[in-house]
Amino acid sequence: MELRLFAADCAARVLPFLTEPEFSAAICASREYAIGNITPNELDAIVSAAASLLTEHVIQPSVRDFAGSAVVGASSSHPPTADKVWNSVSCALQAVACAAAELADDDYYDSVYDSALAAEMVVQSELLRTRMDMPRLK
Repeated sequence: MELRLFAADCAARVLPFLTEPEFSAAICASREYAIGNITPNELDAIVSAAASLLTEHVIQPSVRDFAGSAVVGASSSHPPTADKVWNSVSCALQAVACAAAELADDDYYDSVYDSALAAEMVVQSELLRTRMDMPRLK
């Protein structure tokens, strides 16, 4: 349950990049599923609506593509294996980093991207520590 909720926490951070309500509904449904309030079929129906809004086989993913993939990946009714969670949180990382870098001058794209990626990794680490009730290293 904690890994599913961690993935949902990370994906929820990229919801501002997604205007369609289906994506926030998918995150809410994932959380409800994690605590046993909805069935796998109910979750799958809600996630399917969000997934239908994604463009398949994108050669150069946009912020929206990364964010949408993070949400859909975090909201699957399948068991949250380490690979699935990593794929979802990695897409969330990419969305945040790309969004920040796209605001920068071209000369600074890479450095802004790297800084935003590192900062979001720190945030995700804190989310994981909170979900897993782990002490912070000093």
